[in-house]
Amino acid sequence: MAKGAPAGGRRHGTGLVALLAACDDGVMTRIMGPLTTTLTTTLTTTLTLTTTLTMLMLAGCDGDVDAGACADPCATTAPACDGCPAIAESLCQDGACVAVGDATADLVGDVSIARGLDGVIGVTIAVVDARSSDCASLPILTEAEGVLAGSRVDVSGGPFHPDLAFGLVPAGAVLVAADGLDDAGAVVGRGCIAVDASDGANDIGVVTVAP
Repeated sequence: MAKGAPAGGRRHGTGLVALLAACDDGVMTRIMGPLTTTLTTTLTTTLTLTTTLTMLMLAGCDGDVDAGACADPCATTAPACDGCPAIAESLCQDGACVAVGDATADLVGDVSIARGLDGVIGVTIAVVDARSSDCASLPILTEAEGVLAGSRVDVSGGPFHPDLAFGLVPAGAVLVAADGLDDAGAVVGRGCIAVDASDGANDIGVVTVAP
């Protein structure tokens, strides 16, 4: 017998090949059974995770895209003064900017400063297209979108300021709002009402500015 040869004269080499060659069927079953189960479990888990992540990504994309939103802000005019809102030249409707219609409704109303709201020296007033926002979510008027008319008015001599011209706007559902300003130009109070503006003169009533 050659030196170093295994009993029986069989040679299996070294490493994993030798180990597998030396194993009988029972040993191979005991080795490959758990290994196959582990590999199957790993592949199943990987496929499940991949499918789940893909579904989440697709759901996220669908949720983040607003079909009615415009890709870019619609055109506005530059504010006419410090504290005046920018006036919309077009409005976002169904994902596209559409030119503002003819202004046929003339809105006039009163502004009242609520009791306890001190330091108001001016108000920013505006008429906003109701499709752009509602009173609860309307930002400060100098940052609002969909403003159809607006200006800044200095106030003094008491809390009630009648017959303010809110502006000439297209007929339809609008928000009439006023932001109370202190001497630093900060907004310290807000008033907002919803109005259905019709052609011709509209007395919108009282907008009360409160903290």
